Amino acid sequence: MQKGKTNNPFVESSENGLGIGKAAEIDEETATVEYFRSPLDDEPIRMQVATRSLSRKVLHAETRACYFNPETGEIEVGRVLHYQRDDQLYLVRLSNDQSRMLSSGDFHVRCLFQFAEPTEHLTIQNNETEFWHSARSSFVRHILKKHGTNGEPNSWTAPHRFAKKDRSVAGRSVLPLRKIPL
Repeated sequence: MQKGKTNNPFVESSENGLGIGKAAEIDEETATVEYFRSPLDDEPIRMQVATRSLSRKVLHAETRACYFNPETGEIEVGRVLHYQRDDQLYLVRLSNDQSRMLSSGDFHVRCLFQFAEPTEHLTIQNNETEFWHSARSSFVRHILKKHGTNGEPNSWTAPHRFAKKDRSVAGRSVLPLRKIPL
């Protein structure tokens, strides 16, 4: 890695377990890495790490990507489709099946920093299911137990009507949050 300012390559540090970030500045001993947590944050989280702890990362296909569209002023969420090594551009599929060729400096990927309170992220429909697995699992176990499923396909394909008790379990285990008007 070169010293000084960078063109924001994606990197991962073995020091902090925050996953992928962007190298903002690098010198001989330390590097500043910017971690993107959410479109709701005004600024990325900046952390100093040892330069030797960094490794460059090429994003895999289907990695979730957030792009600030300067034409609309909106954050667009999409998925990485492909990385072109020759020109170091990513093909990213955004909403409405629009695709763009973007450099690593043009978009962000979410780091592994956990949310203490996911309510605001759910209201803008910015949810990554893997991060709320633990909150959902008790509801799923309840439904499976109630319907006596043993992995039979019919139990998943049959239409279900949730009883009042099911909804109360969902309210406690899935989203113990305030009601959000639509």
